[in-house]
Amino acid sequence: MLESSKRAKPWRQDVKLDSRAQYTGPLINGPVFMSIVFYVPRPKGHYKTINKQVSNVIKDNAPVYSTSCGDGDIDKLIRCTLDGLSAKCGGCVIADDSLVVRLSSEKRYVTHAEACGAAITVVQS
Repeated sequence: MLESSKRAKPWRQDVKLDSRAQYTGPLINGPVFMSIVFYVPRPKGHYKTINKQVSNVIKDNAPVYSTSCGDGDIDKLIRCTLDGLSAKCGGCVIADDSLVVRLSSEKRYVTHAEACGAAITVVQS
C-alpha cells in the first residue's frame, strides 16, 4: 500500500524525532493507554478584522474543533502518530502500535497560547 497523503511521511518523521528528544524511558512492551490532541492552524476567517487587517483576535463564534478535510482525517493522523512512536517503524516509545488498548483523541484549532502539533500522553497500564 502507498500512502496517499503527502503530509503523512513528514508527520511520522516529526513524531519520531520529537519523541526521541522528549522520551528517555525504556521501550514499552505492554498495553498502553494513549491520549492525543492534535492542534491545527486556524483559517484566516476565524480571526477578527481590525482596520481592514486580519488581527490575532479569534472571533467569538469561531469553532473549537476542526472538521475540515484539509486538516486531515483523525484516523489517519492517529495512524501516522502511532507509527512514529512504534519501534517497528523507527520510533522509540512503544514496541508496536498494537499495544495501544485505549485511545482518546481530538482534533482542534489552536488558541493564542498554543502551537500547531500534537500533545501525546502514553500511560503504561
